[in-house]
Amino acid sequence: MERIHKFKKLVRIQVLTLTVLVLIFSVVGCGLFQPDEETKEQQTGSLNPSSESGDASETSPFAEDADLLSIDFLQVGKADCMVMQVEGKVIMIDTGTQTSVSTVKSFLSANGIDQIDYMIITHYDNDHIGGASALIGSLKVGELFLPDYVRNNDRYRDMMEAAGTNDVAVTRVAEDLTVSGESFRMVINPTHLYDGETLDPDDLEDSVDNDFSLIVTMQFGQTRFLFLGDAEKDRLDEFMANTTVSVYKVIKLPHHGDYYKSIKTLLNKSVPEYVVTCIDNAENMDASLVTVLSEKGIPSLLTCQGNIKVLTDGKTLTVSQ
Repeated sequence: MERIHKFKKLVRIQVLTLTVLVLIFSVVGCGLFQPDEETKEQQTGSLNPSSESGDASETSPFAEDADLLSIDFLQVGKADCMVMQVEGKVIMIDTGTQTSVSTVKSFLSANGIDQIDYMIITHYDNDHIGGASALIGSLKVGELFLPDYVRNNDRYRDMMEAAGTNDVAVTRVAEDLTVSGESFRMVINPTHLYDGETLDPDDLEDSVDNDFSLIVTMQFGQTRFLFLGDAEKDRLDEFMANTTVSVYKVIKLPHHGDYYKSIKTLLNKSVPEYVVTCIDNAENMDASLVTVLSEKGIPSLLTCQGNIKVLTDGKTLTVSQ
């Protein structure tokens, strides 16, 4: 019996040590410490817990002919831009800022992407809508999904003008909207906290827009992913009250490292394997959020450390940065 107690104590110590190392890696990786190019190269690799190798590119767990869903979370500062590729289609969720357009274009070009089938703007803050007009003007965009409200500012007007000039179909999402293929099902969930609003004047604070955020879920095979825009407490509570919360492999957390008690409730229900925060500096992570993630043992990936790539065949998941 004494040997069993000693073993349990040893296991607890090992788990605590692993949790501390994950936190140190997340914080030191960006913001507080800027690694040189050699160090960055050494840090790049697979974070896939099911793979024995540290490099997913050398020992891929996927069959050569497997249909995959890829999700890239781009390093665009304190802003959001995610690119999904599935069944030959490209889906972009948010577009970063005006100043990150070149970064987004470089990523698309490097990956041979010259068309966006579906562009989703979760809400009209600069760090989500900022690159929309430039991207619409330079790429073929099939359909633009927008929250059902109007923002009277230049960014919004520029986006709508670009959509009109380039014959982009515009859909305002007022009820749950489903886009699906043979192997995927994406649902765009709008808020009903506010319906059909127009926000004035031009200099209105960006924070007002956050609870208008569209929330996107993606299911591919047995894997599910959740993208929360900048949803704050009221919007998160609305989503959980009106939606069956599933188990998600990866959750893109809202609003760049901020914390609301609703996030803890969501994490309890959804038990993700990873969370991603789109952020420009690890120091901007709310201490309460860091604590909650540590207590739950959930690895936290930060875009300030570089682009994050998720690959899945609907069963197995790899995450690399």
